[in-house]
Amino acid sequence: MSESVVFDRAADYYDSTRGFPPGEDKHIGALLAQVGGWNQHSRILEIAIGTGRIAVPLVPLVRKVFGVDLSLPMMSRIRTKPGGDLIALTQADITKLPFGNHSVDGAVAVHVFHLLTHWRDALAELTRVLQPGAVLVHGRSSRWDMSREMWESVYKSVPGMARTVGADTREDDQFLLDEGWTQQGEIQTYTMAVEDTPRTFLNQIRNRTWSRSWTLTDEEINAAADVAEREILKKVSSLDDVVSGTMICRAAAYLPPQP
Repeated sequence: MSESVVFDRAADYYDSTRGFPPGEDKHIGALLAQVGGWNQHSRILEIAIGTGRIAVPLVPLVRKVFGVDLSLPMMSRIRTKPGGDLIALTQADITKLPFGNHSVDGAVAVHVFHLLTHWRDALAELTRVLQPGAVLVHGRSSRWDMSREMWESVYKSVPGMARTVGADTREDDQFLLDEGWTQQGEIQTYTMAVEDTPRTFLNQIRNRTWSRSWTLTDEEINAAADVAEREILKKVSSLDDVVSGTMICRAAAYLPPQP
């Protein structure tokens, strides 16, 4: 079994903290399909499919969606969503994919590789299962609001909150380029409006909502929340003020290294 981060503990709250605003998920599906060049004939694999927040919007746009994840509780959420019953799910380690050579027409990975201790093995497996000429669409999202500023302050003051077990994804997709993958076309983006309160952000830190906090001590968690609260109160009069911002979703297609 992989030493990578498993999200069983997040199944009950994952969608409420990582989901998209109502109606926006269809735009994410369209973005990924466009970047991948996929259509009704395409068979697409999402690694670390989780609760299907990325895969479900793809279902009506392609022939078939396959998903693998280590967490059964996370994947069980997919069956509760419209179209989720059409996704073929398998509990599996994505460094040992249960698919034949050259068996899928494309793959999706969103916020995955920083959680994988053996992320290079996962890339090798994707290279193996992709059809010749098929691409991996690598996606990520960033929030441009108060929470982004707060995270930067927390990372500086509590280094443990910035710790990851896998690939260094801080410089966008450079880790893929370093491993010999070739970007196809330009990075495409979709921007949506988001809003939240500082109190919600602080509670997420204290409640260990984010996987980066799961291995930290109580002292480190409390220190992170204290830093964030001090910075927040320099900018707002109340922790219950609603702060508006944007979420930018980015995706780019990559061809695996050629033999």
